[in-house]
Amino acid sequence: MTIKTSTPSTMLRVIKLLQWGLLIATLTLVGFIAKGYWQPLLVSLVIVNVFGIGLYWVDKRRSQTEGASRISEIRLILVGVMGLHIASFLGRYWFRHKTLSMGFNTKLLLSQVILFFLVWLTNFR
Repeated sequence: MTIKTSTPSTMLRVIKLLQWGLLIATLTLVGFIAKGYWQPLLVSLVIVNVFGIGLYWVDKRRSQTEGASRISEIRLILVGVMGLHIASFLGRYWFRHKTLSMGFNTKLLLSQVILFFLVWLTNFR
């Protein structure tokens, strides 16, 4: 029988630190790219991120209800990618949902790395 602790491991802390760094780098890069076109970008980011935060809230509520169908991790990650991972961070920490899941945090970090390099490659080749 294993006992689950609520303290994050060192590896999980490193992953979270990398996630925050990539979030800031990606947002800075997108802000630099969208110099004159920031209004449509801002509106679309707000819409997608409000939707993403709502998904995290619904999934948190469903996780507390026995037998309720959950929202897949892939869907949460894809909405995070569309919103540049702003909702991924806000939703996870506001609702304390999936913050200790090593598997989810690793997938989220991988998607952030891919997103950062895609944004960088499309504009700075």
